[in-house]
Amino acid sequence: MRFMGKVGCLDSVEDGILKGWAQDEERITPAVVDLAVNGQFLDTIACSEYRPDLVEAGRGCGDHGFTYPLPASYMQSRANVSVRFAGGGPFLHNGERVLPDFTKRFLISEALFSRALSRGLWCIDEMSLSDRAVAITGWCIPPALGRLPVALTHNGNVLEDLVRFPRNDIAIKLDLPRDEIGFGFKARGPIVSAGKTHQFAFEQPLARRPFDANQTIHFVACERPLPPEDLRVRAHGSTEENSFMKEGSTVYVQIERILKTYFAKQFEDFASILDWGCGSGRSLRYFTHDALSKLTGIDIDRDAIQWCQQAFPEGRFRTVGATPPTALPPASFDLIYANSVLTHLRQMDQLLWIEELHRLARPGGVLLLTTFGEVAWWGRKFPSDRFVEWRLVRGGFYEGGRNENLAALGIGDYYRNVFVSADYILNTWSRFFEIIDFIPAGIGNLQDLTILRKQAG
Repeated sequence: MRFMGKVGCLDSVEDGILKGWAQDEERITPAVVDLAVNGQFLDTIACSEYRPDLVEAGRGCGDHGFTYPLPASYMQSRANVSVRFAGGGPFLHNGERVLPDFTKRFLISEALFSRALSRGLWCIDEMSLSDRAVAITGWCIPPALGRLPVALTHNGNVLEDLVRFPRNDIAIKLDLPRDEIGFGFKARGPIVSAGKTHQFAFEQPLARRPFDANQTIHFVACERPLPPEDLRVRAHGSTEENSFMKEGSTVYVQIERILKTYFAKQFEDFASILDWGCGSGRSLRYFTHDALSKLTGIDIDRDAIQWCQQAFPEGRFRTVGATPPTALPPASFDLIYANSVLTHLRQMDQLLWIEELHRLARPGGVLLLTTFGEVAWWGRKFPSDRFVEWRLVRGGFYEGGRNENLAALGIGDYYRNVFVSADYILNTWSRFFEIIDFIPAGIGNLQDLTILRKQAG
């Protein structure tokens, strides 16, 4: 709409986020607009975001855009929203809109998040370690999305210098247009005792207990070489070294903790170990010499297997086909684990491999297998309305599209993003194994862990 040099448009109202642009052609400074909901003033904002489409349309340098997340209260009811030039100026084109009714979607999201995030969730995005100090940044969601106090600790010591701030990207994953709690954090503190092992925890500050004991994050210093960038991307989706080491350390420590808790054993206590989908050894880097000497690693990535053969000469590594059976002899292993493998296989491929693992396991053998579940559904921002389809229509098995991490292997669309419910696992895998336990987000604060055992006889 044009009015005495004032022109602009409210382009969209999606997921509670207003997007548009406004330009006052008679002024050099950015245009300023007033926002109102149901006739009540909400906010005044400057329109200064850069948008290349505005440049293409001849709108100066293109820095006239705006993005505004509405408060969460407007996600649960219909409302009239308006955007006009500040001080009673003209409305923008399409500047008077009715918000859609988000109630149905909000209820579905609330049901999902109340389960997936019932014990809270957190993530370290960046980490800095020196001989004297540690600093981390990331996000944390207290249990049940509550406005609860939190503490972050390093090796049991509270990081006193903690600052929380909004992370609207996390809020949008929760179907909240605005972070009104402060999901983001920066924390730092002195290193009380230097060492190679660093454990970080997300805790209730007064009780000094983790919201979930399985959610600790680990960084273990390791002298073994890192794989090259292309192999890190295939296993990790990123070339970032610290992130690769943090994820590998965390998976290693969490699996060993599971073995100690459920079976009073360490890796070294098993006579033969199979790492199905070992990749380039993201977790194997932290195995002791004795544990590696008992380990066989298999993967469809020939380059990764060749790397492991050089990096971990104590172990045995083989390339296998995408479809079983393998050439490994039956009843060969008393521990089999797979991290981030079944997360990417279609239903029939999953079942073929489950049957193969049953063939390879010794009677009484232990299996630790990860899958994508509700937390991963949230983390990867799959639509809330499809959650009902996954759980009720598709029987708890959902293919979420192609994963490109292994595109270099030329395996077409074999590698997928797959989500599996606990009910599906309990009903299907129990035909092959005794199911000991199911731990939501038990590995890496993302993947569900199922603990199984092959019955004797």
